[in-house]
This record gives sequence, structure tokens and C-alpha cells, in this order.
Amino acid sequence: MQSQSSRFTKEQLLEILSLSHNATAIYTGEELTIQSANNAMLALWGRDRSVIGKSLIDVLPELHDQPFFGLLRQVLATGITYEGTDTPAQLMRSGTLQTYYFDFVYRAIRNASGEVDCILHTATEVTELHLGRELQAEMLAKDEALNREQSLNEELAATNEELVTTNEDLASTLEELSAANEELNEARSSLQNLNEALEIRVTERTEKLAQSITKLSASENRTRAIIEAAPFPIGVYIGREMRIAFVNQAIADVWGKGNDLVGRLYSEVLPELDNQLVYQQLDHVFTTGITFEARNQRIDLVVNGVPTIFYFNYIFTALREEDGTIYGVMNTAADVTDVMLAKQEVEESAQQLASLNEELAAVNEELVASNEEQYRANEELAELYEKLRISQDELQLAIEAAGLATFDFNPTTGRFTGNELLKSWFGLKPEEEIELDKATDVILPSDRERVIKAINHAITFESDGNYDTSYTISPNQLNAEPRMVRAKGKALFNENKEPTRLSGVLQDVTEQMTSQAKMRTLIANLASSEKRFRSLVKQAPVAMNVFKGEEFIIDSVNDRMLEIWGKTEAVNGMRFIDVLPELADQPFIDILNKVRATGQSYYGVENIAEIIKDGIAEKRYFNFIYQPIMEEEGRIDSILQVLTEVTEQVNARKEIADINTRLNIAIDAGSLGSTEVDLASGTMQCNEQFKKYYGRSKDEIFNYPDLFDAMLPEYRDKIKKLVAIAIENKSIYQSEYEVAWPDSSRHWIKAYGKARYDSSGKAVKMVGLVSDITEAKKDEQRKNDFIGMVSHELKTPLTSLTAYVQMLQEKFRNGNDDFTMNSLDMANKQVKKMTTMINGFLNISRLESGKIHIDSSRFDMALLLKEVQQETVIAVTTHTVIFAPVEETFVIGDREKIGQVIHNFISNAAKYSPLGTTIHVACISTGNSAQVSVADEGMGIRPEDQQKLFERYYRVKDQPVSIAGFGIGLYVCAEIIQRHEGKIWVESEPGEGSTFYFTLPL
Repeated sequence: MQSQSSRFTKEQLLEILSLSHNATAIYTGEELTIQSANNAMLALWGRDRSVIGKSLIDVLPELHDQPFFGLLRQVLATGITYEGTDTPAQLMRSGTLQTYYFDFVYRAIRNASGEVDCILHTATEVTELHLGRELQAEMLAKDEALNREQSLNEELAATNEELVTTNEDLASTLEELSAANEELNEARSSLQNLNEALEIRVTERTEKLAQSITKLSASENRTRAIIEAAPFPIGVYIGREMRIAFVNQAIADVWGKGNDLVGRLYSEVLPELDNQLVYQQLDHVFTTGITFEARNQRIDLVVNGVPTIFYFNYIFTALREEDGTIYGVMNTAADVTDVMLAKQEVEESAQQLASLNEELAAVNEELVASNEEQYRANEELAELYEKLRISQDELQLAIEAAGLATFDFNPTTGRFTGNELLKSWFGLKPEEEIELDKATDVILPSDRERVIKAINHAITFESDGNYDTSYTISPNQLNAEPRMVRAKGKALFNENKEPTRLSGVLQDVTEQMTSQAKMRTLIANLASSEKRFRSLVKQAPVAMNVFKGEEFIIDSVNDRMLEIWGKTEAVNGMRFIDVLPELADQPFIDILNKVRATGQSYYGVENIAEIIKDGIAEKRYFNFIYQPIMEEEGRIDSILQVLTEVTEQVNARKEIADINTRLNIAIDAGSLGSTEVDLASGTMQCNEQFKKYYGRSKDEIFNYPDLFDAMLPEYRDKIKKLVAIAIENKSIYQSEYEVAWPDSSRHWIKAYGKARYDSSGKAVKMVGLVSDITEAKKDEQRKNDFIGMVSHELKTPLTSLTAYVQMLQEKFRNGNDDFTMNSLDMANKQVKKMTTMINGFLNISRLESGKIHIDSSRFDMALLLKEVQQETVIAVTTHTVIFAPVEETFVIGDREKIGQVIHNFISNAAKYSPLGTTIHVACISTGNSAQVSVADEGMGIRPEDQQKLFERYYRVKDQPVSIAGFGIGLYVCAEIIQRHEGKIWVESEPGEGSTFYFTLPL
């Protein structure tokens, strides 16, 4: 592969590097001087190109207390590549210091001697992906989609195209100089009689040329090493058949086809792309020269024999010979699979939440007509789900609003804990954890063994972890009356099938059971009058019917029962088993037989039943009573059924339990510290990881005031204000601060929190999550230290090249070697072009720092335009430039800089209009101003682009790649005119040319 790639020059390789979506920069020296940074990297920093050549530490001072400078120096010293994933960094963008997250690589690039020559820094901003993961961990509290995409910097691509052309000319010149040197060497062997002075001059020239070639070769080798080590995919394919000429290791790893790729056909290596339009895209780029760009494109690859789905941002760019002939296509890409998958997961979760909310709304409508007690329960349920939709941080508040107690049992430690409601029911002290037997001691003795047996069964792997039982809590110091509860939970197991957690909820069913007792009394009263009984059954707000005889004939069924069954009144007089044959394998017929035989009522709580409705089998949950109706002689002839559907309540409780379990799993998996603070008392409950991040052991008492004592003094007031603002605005509190451990070591904490409120809107709790970002902060600091070493070497290669060319020009000035002199003149022109481009960026730097000087004087615009016309005749030979006659027009301004603006207008007109067309230049007086205009017959400018033309680095999209530029010329012109208190604008219609104007006060 090395032999194939050697055909690419340093500049071509730099062009390939600059075309990537990935932010890229190169640093050299102990000062971390910024040798190169593409626009994507500058956008991440929130800086412009004036930073090139400066120390990274000076450019990004906000990274001083972050670890990145230290990391860069470590890579520079050791040569060992450092990779960071999902790393936070605080950057100053638009005057605001904010935290962003990045995947980045610091890769050491060595020279031919094996020494570290520079560091290649590539970075991908993953802030949105990080936030998406946080949102998932907080159970989708926000439904904001991740919309962050890396954009390809087309402006820099066009500029690099120009640099490629420039350096190709230099390379050609050096080759010709090398050939000339060889001819001189041959001549020296045949002309031994030349005088000694001539031999010395030839020898000196040969040595200097050799040094130049050696330096250029070393620079090319360093650039090739950078490209081949780049962590993002790069490939070059030659000919219309797309034969692979160059691939770096990153693209070879993505393909998974081995490393023997150079020389093979693209279609032979990747046959699976045949039906994915990629071949057509490559061929279109090769035949038309139009760059193709895809974003978030799904690509199915067979990697190491395994079909794998990827998502890429990629670009196919035509490669041209000097005469403009297309000889190949360059491919650069960025893997955005993780971002797309995370985005899809968030969207799917948001859809599930929306669907759940719709179902809850339907449930509320169905239950409005039920008894007042049931209605209140449904309203609490609706409130709970609304809170779940709004924020995962309000999960515990929703549980409390639903009147649910939560519990958690650790089988490993044998310890049990629960929320405050559960502890109040059990009469327990507000300890963090207690032994399980202390909790079961308060259960009614007749229920205690059954509950312990149910727990032991649930934590066996064969039980599938299901825990479901009912029992009565004995009266205690906090509860004078017994309390009946329904407990449901789920056990989790590790890979060894060992139980790790049993978590769930308890529902107080005391009132429900009391209501059922009241219902039994009502039924007994109703039985005394069948007519009254039937009337009340029909009008009852709950589902009711009567079963007659041994075959359970349906009688007096009301509308609510028929609605549950999905039947009509025609079922009156039919056998229950004939109406609902799906119940044959379910326990209800057996229960009816037992009630009839024993005369004892049966009370079912949240029993599951599978009912076929509209041809679809549905699993539903019911609370019901089978009440035997005694005849006068004591014989049981009928059974009354009273039924309430609680499917939504059961599913809601299951969902709450699942959410609580997933939340705990997410917190444990993410090594997050969690806390809950009682704002009134200052007491704080937190997990072991939370205490660990503050240097405390799990057994130490750690309350809310202790939390602020652990902070360094300079952060305490600030954090208290942020918490107060979050409570007042009902928003999420977010901060970073430094804490001191008991051993005096310092650590960085990142914290999130949100308040919970009671029914009156008063904040009562503060829940939060924290993570230790000490290492990330150290990385930021190391990066800041490293960036400061980069700024002093930007012009070093250019200065050296200029000196070499000038020395050669001086050496050959009085000689007869016209070819060498012409070549050196061409090289000098290209160096001047490169200097002009660098000065353009320096102009921006001066403008932004306020150092550009306006030397105002009174001058005649007519004379200035005449000078511009004389210079244009020589400089612009591809177009006809017509200057309209100008009368004597005196203005006040900087004559040199106004001339610079006019030259820029004319240069742009020639660049953006067809060869041979006409450019018109005019100057007229309008009121108190002189107005200069430059009109062309070019492609025109769309209205949406006209508004942004004078912005820094802005270039019109969809223009030919051959038109190069940084998008800074018009920005500089606008700044110059504005500082003269003038106006600058453009008038244009697509396809009809453009006219640029500026005015100056007279």
C-alpha cells in the first residue's frame, strides 16, 4: 500500500485531511503551536482562523484548569496515542462558558528518525449524544431529539484545492530544478577544465537544492503519516472502474476486508454495495466532477463476514489533473452510527410515552362514572402519568401522589429499605436499611410465614422473579388500626442466576376491602327485595349480574358488565360458560362452584382474566365479589357478581415498578451518585456511590449541610444560588464544583438536580445525580497546557521556502539559465499567493482585535479609479473590464484600503463570471455620498445568500469546486467600509449577474 500512496504529495494529503467531517488540528513544539486547524475544529473551539500560529493555551485560556494540556504534553513526550470518549470540556463560545462533550484522539506523528514530530488532534462533538444518554438514564424526561450533525467545511476544501494547485507548481519546479542539477553534474564531468570558481558555485547550488528537496521530502512524509494515521476513513479510487489507489487504516477497519486492498476494484472489495446506490454516486462524480455529499446515510456492509448496519456522513470528491481532467475520486467519511441509533432509541421511547399518555386519557374517561372513591384514584393515576411524561425526576413524587409505597430488598446483605410512606405503614424508624426480619415482624402472624415464603420463592431463578401477595400489617405506634396491603415486585438476577435485587410497590387496599364489606351489606339488604335488587343492579355504577342455579345462568346483567364482556342483553338466560367459553381453563367457574357449595363469599383482588372481545384475546385485571344469595330456607340459589376492572391501575403500577428498577440499574451502570434531600429538615438520603464521590465511606453520616462543607469556599454561595433559582423556576439545576476530601485531596463533581413540590406548590424535596469528573478536568488542563505551545510555527515553513526561492533567484539573476529563472519566478508568485491568503486571516485578526488602522485623508476617487484601471489591465486578462468616466470626486478615507475594496470587487467579478464576459466599473455622486459599483455577467446570487455574503467565512453553496477562497474578502471589505461610515451591499438575480456597491461620505 505504501508504494501506491507515494504518488500523493504533501498538499494532496493535507487536502484529504481537510475534507473530513471530523474536526482536525495539528500541534508542534513544547508551546503546542497550532500548525493547522480545519473549520470544523475552529467551530468546536468557537474561534476563527486568526488562532493559527498561536499557542493553544493562549487561544483557549478557559481550558487552563482542565486536563487537556497535560495530556497533549504526555503524548508529545511519550509518543503514546491518547483517546478520549464522551469527555466533557468547558469552552467559551459567543462569550458564554458552557460544557460540551467530545470523542477525541491525540495521535503522535513521528518523523523518519522515529522522533515525535507533531500531534494530530481529531475530535467529534458528541454533546447531543451524551445528553441523549442522560435523558435515557433519567427515563426519557425530555423528548428533545438529537439534531447535532458534523458539517463538511466546503470553504476550506475549495481553498485546499487552490493550495494543491500551488504546491503542484512548486513540485514541478523542484523536479525541473533537480533535472537541471543532474545536467550540471554531467556537464561537470565533461568540462574538467572549467575554472575552480565555477566548480565551487555549482557545488554550492547543488548542496542547497539537495537541502531543499530533503526538507520538502520530510514535510511530505510527515503529512502522509498524518493522513495514514487519521482516525476517520479516507480513500482514493482511480479511473471510472474505481480501482483503489489509497486507503488509510481507518477505512480498512470499517470495511473489514483485510489490508490487501490497494490495486483492487472498489466493486470487488465491496460487492454488497451494489444495490445501495454507492456505485452510481461514484460514477456520477467521476463523469460530472460534481461533489456528492450524504448525511446520516445507512450503509449495509459485510464486516469480517458479518452483515453490519452503519450510518455515515460521507463525501465523494473528483480528483483532477493539471488540465482539469478527472482521474479519480476521493472518499472521506465520518461514522455517525452511535448518534443515529441513540436518536432512534429516543424517538421510539418518546412514541411509547405518547402512546401511554393517550391510553391514560382513555382510562380516565371510562372511570369518570364510577364511585367517588374510584374516581379519586383515577385522578391520582392520571396525575402520576402526567408527571412521568414531564420528567423522570418527578417519579418519586408521582408514586407518592398515587399513594404507593416502594420497597427494595438486597438478598446479598439481607437488608430491606423503603420510602417514607412504607416506613410509616410499618412503624419503622427512618433508617437507611434494616434487617428483613424487623420488617416482617410487624406483619400479622397469620400472614407472616406466607409472606416470607413468597419472598424466598421470588428470589429463586425458576420463579422468573415474580412477587405478588397480600397481607395485613399489625397496629403499631404509628398506625392504631391494621392495614391491608397488596405487594407486587420483581427480582433481578446476575449472570450466575443469583438474585441481586427484589424491588416493588405496596398498595393500601384497606379502604377497598372495607368498601367490599360495605358492598356485602348492601347486597344482603338488596336480597330482601328481588325487584328492588334488580333495579339497583341495573342502575349500579359498577358492573353487576346474578348467576342462577347450578349451571350459572346469567340473570339481571347490567350495561357495565355487558360492556366488559363485549356482549349484548341477549346473553340473559344463557349459561356463563357458553357466553364466555374462554373461561373454561380459567379458575372462575371453579370459584363459583366453591362459593355455591360453601356459602362463603369470595373476594378477588386484581385477578387476571383473559377475555375475547371483538375476536381478540385480552388479558385484563379485575377486583370482584362472588356473594351467595340465600333463600328463606337457607338454600343458595343465586350468586351475585360485582366487578370493577383495574387493568390500567395494575399496568400503571407495573410500569412504575419497571421504571424504578430501570432507573436504579441505570444509576448503578453509570456509576452515578443519587441523593434525595428533605429541604425542611436538611436530612439527606444517598447511595454508596454518592458518598464515595465526596470521600466518605458508606457507613458515614452525610447530610445536606455536610455537602456544602465539602465544597471549596468559592463555590458554596454560587451553588446555593443555582439551587434556589432551580427551585423557584421549577427547572433542572446543573453545576460543576470542586470538593475537598477528608484526606485533603481535591476532586471535581458534576451535579444535576430538581425539586419536588407538594400539592400547594411548595418545594419539599430535592433529588439529584452526581458524577466524578476529576479525570476529565485533568484532561482539560493538560489540553490547555499543550495548546499554548503551538502558535509560533505557522509561518516557519513558508518563511523558509521564501528564503530558499529568493536565494536561488539571486544566484541565477545574472546567469543565462532562463528556464531556472522562470521556474523560480513562478515559485515566488505561488509563495506570494500563499502569503496573501495568510494575510487575509491576519486582517480578520486585526479587525476583531481593533488593531486595523484607518489612515484617513482627502483624495480624489477619479484618480484612484484610474490607477486601479491601469493595474487591472495587467492583472485581469480573461475579461473585458470597462471603467465609466468619473468626474473629480473628493472623499475622506484611507486611500489604500478603499483601493483594496475596489480590487476585491473586480477580482470576485472575474472569478464568478464566464471567461470573455464584460465587467463594468463606475463611480457616481449621489447626494452626500460617492457610490462605487462593480457589475458582472456571472451566475448571480440567490436572495438567501445575499444576506450572508458579508459574513466571515461565508461562501455561496453549490458553486464549482474550482472557485477557491476562504470567504473572508467581502467580510474585510465590509469592515473597512463600515469603519468609513459608509454602506456596502449587492444587487443580483440568479443567472443575470451581480452588482456590488459601496458608498463613502463626501
